[in-house]
Amino acid sequence: MFQMMAPWTPSFCSALSTELESKPFLEFTFCNVGRNGMPHARVVAYRGFLFNDKKTNVIIFGTDKRSAKYKDLCHNPRFEACFYFEKLRIQLRLSGFVKIIGEDLHPNLTFNIPNTN
Repeated sequence: MFQMMAPWTPSFCSALSTELESKPFLEFTFCNVGRNGMPHARVVAYRGFLFNDKKTNVIIFGTDKRSAKYKDLCHNPRFEACFYFEKLRIQLRLSGFVKIIGEDLHPNLTFNIPNTN
């Protein structure tokens, strides 16, 4: 079985393509819950899809291990992200769970491999 794109991926990629025609990167608002139970919103930069493959449905961004955001996400991986596409005047909100990838953290990423028989 082949891995399928999530329903939001084609719309997101289309809006992203339009937005990036005139600027080098896209910032978005990333929200999570801190260890104190309070919501936190931060602006981060979109860095692409995991393995440069839209079919992973995994958006990536970077953060510093020393940041409160990193520590909060280790404790509670839930998030919501809000992308605003200025040219199209639309916003797209996504929510889910963060998987932290680093030199010492290798999450279990399961991908469906097509049967070649």
